[in-house]
Amino acid sequence: MSGPNVSPWRNSIATLHRAQSFASRGQKPLSNYICKHRWLGRGADGWLAFQRYFVEQQCRPEVLGFSFEGAAAATPHPDFLAALKNPALRAVVICPSNPFISIDPILALSGVRQALRDCAAPVIAVSPVIGGKAIKGPTAKMLHELGLEVSAAEVARHYQEFLDGYVIDDADAGMAKALSIPTVVAKTLMLSLADRERVATTALAMADRLSGAGR
Repeated sequence: MSGPNVSPWRNSIATLHRAQSFASRGQKPLSNYICKHRWLGRGADGWLAFQRYFVEQQCRPEVLGFSFEGAAAATPHPDFLAALKNPALRAVVICPSNPFISIDPILALSGVRQALRDCAAPVIAVSPVIGGKAIKGPTAKMLHELGLEVSAAEVARHYQEFLDGYVIDDADAGMAKALSIPTVVAKTLMLSLADRERVATTALAMADRLSGAGR
């Protein structure tokens, strides 16, 4: 992709979104800047473009780190930042996506982390790890290769600087009390539209409770 109005994060913005309803209305492009998402592999692999790692290599090489080249100089779309400052915003929901390759490209943009810290609406995340396993994609593999615990608790620590509430699966109920943020235990595995609506309802209900309690 090229050109000033094309964002490689256009698919990622659906992950960190305005949780006004179950529909996708109100979404904005995260940025109009072009940035490169690269993966660092062990040994001779070196740095790889993300698509080479994800598609060509099918996530087989060991992960050592990530680079979002150009992100520090890129600026978020003004409407994206305005949405986070909107006093009518009900919640910000970080869906159960891979924290390294879906969410971190968003957080890497200048000002996004601070905007989430300053956001008046509760920031809620749904864990992408259930019972020590990722339901989809290489999340568990990446956590392990980076020397991190493969758990819902580890993902919470990844977001801890701006997270207000966390939704974990029933399989991880035992760790809820050990987490340092308000946590809700629910069925988070989503196999149908009804499942997705149930998880969305749970996240929004938690946000409403935190708002009412003054967080």
